[in-house]
Amino acid sequence: MDLLLDLKFIQPEIILIIASILVLMLDFMFKSKRLLAYFSLFSLCSALLVLFRGSLSAHSLFSGMLVSDPLALFLRILSVFITAVVILISIDYQEIGPGMRSELYSLLLMSASAMMFLSGANNLLMIYLGIEFISLISYILAAYWKGNLKSSEAGLKYFLFGTACSITMLYGMSIIYGITGTLDLPQMNQALFNNQFSPVVIFIAILMVSVGLAFKVAMVPFHFWCPDVYEGAPTPVTAFFSVGPKLLGFAVLLRFLLGGSALFYQHWMHLLGILAIATMVVGNLTALAQTNIKRLLAYSSIAHAGYALIGLVVNTTAGYVSLFIYLSTYIVMNLGAFAVVIAVSNQTKSDEIKDYAGLSANSPYLAAMLSLFLISLAGIPPLAGFIGKFYIFSSALKEGFIYLAIAAVLNSVIAAYYYFNIIRVMYLSPASSSAVKIKPSPALNLALVLSLLLVLAIGLYPKPVIDWVSAALAFPSP
Repeated sequence: MDLLLDLKFIQPEIILIIASILVLMLDFMFKSKRLLAYFSLFSLCSALLVLFRGSLSAHSLFSGMLVSDPLALFLRILSVFITAVVILISIDYQEIGPGMRSELYSLLLMSASAMMFLSGANNLLMIYLGIEFISLISYILAAYWKGNLKSSEAGLKYFLFGTACSITMLYGMSIIYGITGTLDLPQMNQALFNNQFSPVVIFIAILMVSVGLAFKVAMVPFHFWCPDVYEGAPTPVTAFFSVGPKLLGFAVLLRFLLGGSALFYQHWMHLLGILAIATMVVGNLTALAQTNIKRLLAYSSIAHAGYALIGLVVNTTAGYVSLFIYLSTYIVMNLGAFAVVIAVSNQTKSDEIKDYAGLSANSPYLAAMLSLFLISLAGIPPLAGFIGKFYIFSSALKEGFIYLAIAAVLNSVIAAYYYFNIIRVMYLSPASSSAVKIKPSPALNLALVLSLLLVLAIGLYPKPVIDWVSAALAFPSP
């Protein structure tokens, strides 16, 4: 009976896993591969409906391996949203041929289910399995662009870096299990409080586990894979990498550092603050020199990870709320920016920033869309990015982390330079003689409009998102 009750709570994940298998089977039946995309979107909508009907109370599932609580529900809904938008922007992506569509959609659905499982992981073994599930799929997706050397290189680099970080993380978990005798995060935390262990050993173990999570969020110094993988992977996959694993990486960091090792907060707090500043600085300064828009957005993604880390360093409910408000705003504006990049690359076959010259004359609609997303990423009001940065900076100032707030503001100024440089190229640089009008497909248009509406809605009226995040982070333990 308990097993049946537990299975009831993971119905959305089961739906997506079954759908991922059916997509591969339907590939032999559907001549039009667009139908596979529509079926995938239908499956995601079905999972979303089940999620909305789910319980908001906290439940421990599968002997404590998973937990179903408002935070997990919030993350599961975002995981479905991210995957749906990525499938939308991939429907008319020309670099992926019709014969490769079914595997792409199947892998994306599997990734969504893996992220949903990871959102409620309350056990070190479940955390490891969830991260490895996502990682193995990500290695395939990064190298998915057949015949493209950069894509093959991206997959290999991602695999090598990911394997090294996973081994380090697993060894750290084995140390924690050896000294506490448990893999469950709450029991691990209790064991650390009730017994005397060497702080040095615990710090090393926590640091080793954090390596694997830092890799997922592209935190310095584990960011080296990010630019090459973002550039080499198919652009819809890059869009997925920029938001999906990053969101769940921060969620697991929150549960692990604050739920499983809260006793040692004073040991890693200052280290995490230093890494947050280093991540911001490295991401923004390196982005200044980029000529490829996917590499620029990769370094921008690294910098945004640095901003988001401030929410963890603050270590208050307000800090955690600001973290997930920030990530929510980052998701919608970054997916919108990548949708424009796909529309342009479909026509120009290039991701170089110089090829965006004169876009305002040839495609004023796309130029305006990309400008709004970039302005939001820069944190300019009244768009969503401003709300995210306002809450992150406010939480740091409120708890006395003035040095973090100053570093974040200075880095935001640097970031504004390279975002506005792209806008300058689109509006002030003359178009080449071969430039043609770019008309995005209906699916891309839908993704663009949806992203823009959310960017404007959150920026102008953020209360629903703030209330939703606050409720997700104010839950009782199961």
